[in-house]
Amino acid sequence: MTEKTAENLRVCLLTARKMAAIASIALAGRQSAAILQGVFSRAVPDVGQSRYGMIKNSSGQVLDSVVVGCEKPDHFVIHCHGNPLLAEQIVQVLVQAGAVVQSPQDYAMQGFRASSKTLIEAEAKLAMTQAATLEAALWLARQIDGGLSAWATDWINAKSLDINALKSQSRAIIARSDIARRVIKGVRIALVGAPNSGKSTLLNWLAGQQTAIVSDTAGTTRDWVSMICRIGVLRAEIIDTAGLDEAIAARNPIEQAAQEAARHTAAQSDLILHLIDSTRPSLNAVRLAFDVPILKVFTKIDLVQNWTALSDGVAVSAIADRGLDALCAAIFKTLQVENIDYTQPITFTPRQHGLLTQLAACAEEPAARAMLTELLDNYGS
Repeated sequence: MTEKTAENLRVCLLTARKMAAIASIALAGRQSAAILQGVFSRAVPDVGQSRYGMIKNSSGQVLDSVVVGCEKPDHFVIHCHGNPLLAEQIVQVLVQAGAVVQSPQDYAMQGFRASSKTLIEAEAKLAMTQAATLEAALWLARQIDGGLSAWATDWINAKSLDINALKSQSRAIIARSDIARRVIKGVRIALVGAPNSGKSTLLNWLAGQQTAIVSDTAGTTRDWVSMICRIGVLRAEIIDTAGLDEAIAARNPIEQAAQEAARHTAAQSDLILHLIDSTRPSLNAVRLAFDVPILKVFTKIDLVQNWTALSDGVAVSAIADRGLDALCAAIFKTLQVENIDYTQPITFTPRQHGLLTQLAACAEEPAARAMLTELLDNYGS
């Protein structure tokens, strides 16, 4: 087999590498039918058909009973039993026959490129398969014919370019895209505070179930606990971290490591909810210095009379089920995901972001036109 043929013959494990009833393996490219025929016990099916048979290795040993389907010319999917070790063996048999392993993302992207008019369209289709919420998928879909595609097309079709306006709009798209990432990818929200400030209780409240251990003993949570929930347009990973207290950290290396891990987790998040026990706000607050937005949340307001005096944050009571709407609204405002216009252009890949960054600094019309053309990458032109 020539090198050129091998480059066009691709095998991809489509399903996750974990136990399941069925695993699916794609084999595509020139010579795929011939390669498959060499390891399949029956005649390879025609387009639109499927066939049951056995997959054999190079020694003729049967690996598994499978169903092979032909979705289109030179494009087959092998459905085998879902043991990941078995699926990997079948993949290796095809690799030994000349196929090249391809990641699911690259495999899907190659298919999307073949069915798309522009590179932005193909990238949007791929991103939609990984979108965190329905709103994210719709925002990405609107970049295909409108959004970023329409923006680039309008500038390309302009008889002359207003470079200053182009640069200004590019900077605005970059800024908007930073916010869009939170909707498309989801966010990490760290619950940070002193021991017994209500972090685990708040996590349980948001989860709607007993996710974390709630105790009156300071320092109960030594490692972080997390859960995924939906907050409006956001898919949020809420992380309950170890309580921050210098006296507890000084007890032993384990407590110190737990608090260091808590600060590291907070620094890597998109938002920090700084939980403060409203029954002792001056004693319960901890010093936080992170380059991450911080929202103060006063907890246990059911235990205080004048909680309205806590004006520089959000007041909640997980036990009394009070303040959830206000907390969600404050999260939206802090993360700037309120009142989103989903028709606006955004970038959603590193390639797009890099080109917009260059456009935001570009001073020459020919170079700007070249970048806009590269951004759109019109397959039909």
